[in-house]
Amino acid sequence: MYRFATMYMYEDARPPTNGYGYGLATFIRVKTGSRGAFTEVMDEVASAACLSPGCIDYLVSGVQDDPDGVFVTEFWRSQEDQRGALQSPAIMALIDRCNPLIDRFDQTPLIPLG
Repeated sequence: MYRFATMYMYEDARPPTNGYGYGLATFIRVKTGSRGAFTEVMDEVASAACLSPGCIDYLVSGVQDDPDGVFVTEFWRSQEDQRGALQSPAIMALIDRCNPLIDRFDQTPLIPLG
């Protein structure tokens, strides 16, 4: 598992008392044999995301017994913070590098419950 986030990097990024305001879970099926190349780029995405205001945690994980599966879980102070990070030219360029390696993906928004 890859773990890149630094909790509470910015004082103003402290989450609500229940942990976070918005999260996103994404399962990604990469093209056969591409997981290593994909996770190298995702390392850069995670590093850039963690420097974005409002990022609480950003995890990139391999899926056990699935050599082409990757699970990305991200936690943000707000959905607006997450969307703002996606508009960063650096993150947009990295996502463009990832796209050719992706076969398909499914996303699920997360909300804090406790």
